[in-house]
Amino acid sequence: MPTSKKSKTFAMRVPAKRILEEKWNSELEEDGDTNIDFGGYINDLLDYIILKDEFAKVHFPNLSYDDVKGDTFKVRDMFLQGKVVEVELQKDKFYCKHHQSNSCEHIHYALCSIKLARMRTLSRYRLIFEQAKAEPDQEDMIENRQ
Repeated sequence: MPTSKKSKTFAMRVPAKRILEEKWNSELEEDGDTNIDFGGYINDLLDYIILKDEFAKVHFPNLSYDDVKGDTFKVRDMFLQGKVVEVELQKDKFYCKHHQSNSCEHIHYALCSIKLARMRTLSRYRLIFEQAKAEPDQEDMIENRQ
């Protein structure tokens, strides 16, 4: 992928690279719109993250991220005088304690937030990262020597 003088090179965690390459290869086989260059694919994903965050800001202007604790995503709601509303993951479904509902703007906002990945249940990739750090493969060892 061509780069400009303004672009910046960054290091990527080896486990993240493995997971993203698997995802990229799978999408290449299934989807004709996937970028055929891995670097371009990563840039596309980063663009999607930015757009998803902007979508949440535009469509939920009264809501903002407050915190994540375990399986609870906390949303600050300015329409409720800044009250923090808890959205919990219960039996694979999100539940808003304020509305006592499985479908409301607080849940929709949480689903739009990139910080949702901080929830304990959704941290499958963190486990993969930890396993990969504990058992480096040959590629990891070569990269560590350089």
